[in-house]
Amino acid sequence: MLETFEEYKKTIKDCEGKADALGMLGVFEFKDENGTNVPLEQVQRWTVENSRLPDFAFWRDRVDKGTLCAVTVSGLAQGKAAGKIARSILVEGHNPASCPMKATEKGVPIVNLARARRLNLNPKSSTLLTARVVTELPW
Repeated sequence: MLETFEEYKKTIKDCEGKADALGMLGVFEFKDENGTNVPLEQVQRWTVENSRLPDFAFWRDRVDKGTLCAVTVSGLAQGKAAGKIARSILVEGHNPASCPMKATEKGVPIVNLARARRLNLNPKSSTLLTARVVTELPW
């Protein structure tokens, strides 16, 4: 597990030529040389400016902050599923342990077109027409 921003930077650079893409998961707890947390926005910006690998995440805000793409978990679908579970427990008297865990089946695709251009990628128009498209980097 990486703990410092310097370890993160080295690992990203070491991935060039070895990996096809980066999964951007848990990149918000890195410490700088003084032991202070490095803001997610700083990590994202460094990644966009220094990595030639396409990157993905599962959260919308990561794409807004520079990650190439995501198929985000639908908050609406999660809320409906939670409501059904709560009803089965509170109204129907089911034991919480008996409620099945289910992954959401439908997510929202998002593409950061500005990041795609930096990577010299040209997403198909059909992809862009079916996704939420971010056109700028936040800085």
